[in-house]
Amino acid sequence: MLKVMIAEDDLLMADMIEEVLVQNGYEVCGIARTVKEGVELGERYQPDLAILDVQLAEGGLGTDIA
Repeated sequence: MLKVMIAEDDLLMADMIEEVLVQNGYEVCGIARTVKEGVELGERYQPDLAILDVQLAEGGLGTDIA
């Protein structure tokens, strides 16, 4: 099973994305709202895939997580 990390500051959108992923056999290792949280999730779980929102909370860019 592939592990996926979600970086999305809109929690409603993040929950919907997580639900679709889980229903299709993916393991979601966490949801990050900021760049700092995203980097921490990536380091802790080393996901196979990441879904990144471009504009995150606190003015961060999702591309900075990569």
